[in-house]
Amino acid sequence: MMKKLLAIILTCLMTLPLGMACAEITQTEDNAFSAQWIAEQSAQLLALGEGVTLQTQRYAFTLADGAQLESLCLTASGSIRFGRYGQQVRTALINLDTGESVSLDALILDETALEERLTACVEGYQEQLNTYLDANDLLPVPLDSVCFTPRGLLIHYPAERFSFFSGNSGAVLIRYDLLADLLPAGVSPQDGLPAGQLAQQVRDAAAQGYLAGMPELRVGESLHAALTAYGTLSEPDYIEDGEIFEFESPLFYGAYAVAPRGAEDDEAALITAVRSREICLGGLSTGAAAQQNVIALLGEPQASVEISAETAEYNRMPVGKGLQYACGAYTLTFYFDTETQLLYAAEITATNP
Repeated sequence: MMKKLLAIILTCLMTLPLGMACAEITQTEDNAFSAQWIAEQSAQLLALGEGVTLQTQRYAFTLADGAQLESLCLTASGSIRFGRYGQQVRTALINLDTGESVSLDALILDETALEERLTACVEGYQEQLNTYLDANDLLPVPLDSVCFTPRGLLIHYPAERFSFFSGNSGAVLIRYDLLADLLPAGVSPQDGLPAGQLAQQVRDAAAQGYLAGMPELRVGESLHAALTAYGTLSEPDYIEDGEIFEFESPLFYGAYAVAPRGAEDDEAALITAVRSREICLGGLSTGAAAQQNVIALLGEPQASVEISAETAEYNRMPVGKGLQYACGAYTLTFYFDTETQLLYAAEITATNP
């Protein structure tokens, strides 16, 4: 009877309208163990109240020792916090061969070092957040609700400790390259790939109008569809030729969409550029890569641009230099800070908008 009930619940979840249940990230076919966990947790979360909606996030990866794992995250949204809007998040890491739950401790090479590294990363995250957002209770970093994503380790906070303006529970994304010496090989999708393959991934993604690792945000697609799906963290800023929008979803921490002036009120507005200051493209990480690293991976750029003080102010970026690569109908630009000489952002734009 229980198996039949689980099957019914899972079938219902798979047929709910978009927004009721969706997979933001899915890189695996259904597995019996994962399906059972999703069905069981979904039944409990849907019982929290009427009108509760669910979002499913899944990411599968294979460790160097051959173990196949899947990180699962279910987010319930609705009137679940004392009759007001709120979210509840449940996570699991499952061995797809055995169905056993895998603890984060079992993967960490040095738990003390991890806690210290995460603390440093979260402190940096706090400095970047909107000053009006209450984020003073981010430390110590909780490790009881963590999930893995293609871009990094996602740490979920209880709503009473950290939430966004929308009322959604807060979360912090820590890039894998910042934790590379503390996690086993295989967690990041870039682990073990040769330089040539990494470079090809970067170029192929750019040729399709997005930054590698972020296919959800593409040049030429609907701005408002992206804002509806991933939220906005603040009012858009004006830049030289348009408006720039920052996303609330922690999966896109540090990512921005650029659109023409007036796009906020124009439902037909399209994204004209995507910029990110939190990237690791083929090993080219913000805050670490220098110009010679980009050239070593991608070859000589087709052009370079100087970012003067005036241009920097108009475009919400530091003074520096950009290396530009032609990728089909798009241009991929890597920006470097004049003071540090290090990569601080990457941007994809249409070559002839």
